[in-house]
Amino acid sequence: MKLTKEQLDKILELISESMEYEVEVNGPRDYDIHGYVPSKSIDYVWSGIQQVMAENRSELQELFDLQEQFQAKVRSTSGYGMMSWIQHVRLMFIGIITEACEALEETNWKPWKQSRPPDQNAFQKEIVDIWHFLINLTLDSGMDAQELVRRFKVKNKINSERQEERY
Repeated sequence: MKLTKEQLDKILELISESMEYEVEVNGPRDYDIHGYVPSKSIDYVWSGIQQVMAENRSELQELFDLQEQFQAKVRSTSGYGMMSWIQHVRLMFIGIITEACEALEETNWKPWKQSRPPDQNAFQKEIVDIWHFLINLTLDSGMDAQELVRRFKVKNKINSERQEERY
């Protein structure tokens, strides 16, 4: 996890606030530091550090964590966990395709058919369903949220360069 300078400063401040120094002054340039004496409980310091770390946690990472917890629950309560890796990957792609078709149905894409107006809320729900399957596939591939973001940025740069070069 990467921290900003401000977050690191907060953590160091928490740690230094929790310590007191015993200093023995022997002369103008001669002193001994006898060590650290905790002035606050370690639990207080740790909770402060966790709060700073939580501020740095991305919302994408939160989605990954939620989906990973959900998948662990599903695997433990069904035969779903007995699938091979490739069976699971195929199932995730089937899920994505199915949800994409359901999302398409919410757009009323058939110009020859008279139908109700598009339902934006229903469309968004289908997109969220697609994200569940995409996160599962990403986790299955061995990537976490940070790796996904890193690779996305690399590929986005390549795609931008291709557009500029009329690829």
